[in-house]
Amino acid sequence: MQGLALNEQGVKGIGNGTKTNSRRPVKHHLDIYRNRNEQAIRIEPQNDWYKDRNHCIRDEQGGWMDLTKEDFLKLVCKYQVGEVVYVQERFYVRGGAVFYKASYASSDDIHNHTNWKPPHEMQEHQARYFLKIKSIKVERLQDISEEDCFKEGLINFGYVMQFGRKIGVSEEYTDGYQHGLSYEDLCMDEEIEFEKFCFKWHIWNNLPYKAPYDWNSNPYVFVYELERVER
Repeated sequence: MQGLALNEQGVKGIGNGTKTNSRRPVKHHLDIYRNRNEQAIRIEPQNDWYKDRNHCIRDEQGGWMDLTKEDFLKLVCKYQVGEVVYVQERFYVRGGAVFYKASYASSDDIHNHTNWKPPHEMQEHQARYFLKIKSIKVERLQDISEEDCFKEGLINFGYVMQFGRKIGVSEEYTDGYQHGLSYEDLCMDEEIEFEKFCFKWHIWNNLPYKAPYDWNSNPYVFVYELERVER
């Protein structure tokens, strides 16, 4: 069984049921294009020859490989639809017992324990959460929808939405960007939708992705729809 590594934010979202999506950059040595007809590659939309083969990658010789979505995912995606994975998270083992960092508040002494192991070292028998991959899609990072922002666990950060209207902001973003401005002020300054702004700063920017996989690079990402299951 493969593992799916998450940080403490993501683990908490899985635990309380608010995180049902996870985005991962498409990392491949080939150039990735989401849809041939969207990329000005001189293929007419009405050309029936390609049919559903609208996912394309350039091979090492520079030629194009035209693939169905299913074949594309099989070739470049680590996980597959229907696969069950275990959640890898920061942990340590003492006396045969497994402790999980996401279970403790930052004020707890154990939270600052020096022996926490990174998620990728967790083995299947040490995991407490298991997820089924329900669906996979490929899109640009910045194309995330409002609905998907919340599926990524945004509700955990206290951003309140009701009937499509913003009715409250929990705090101010003051991490050296523009001190003292509210989330909504910053959102307007960046000319970005409120939900995407929150996803950018509080979810994606908390992940270890640098250029060319940062928000501004707008990489292609796999969007995994997740369902928590028993072992």
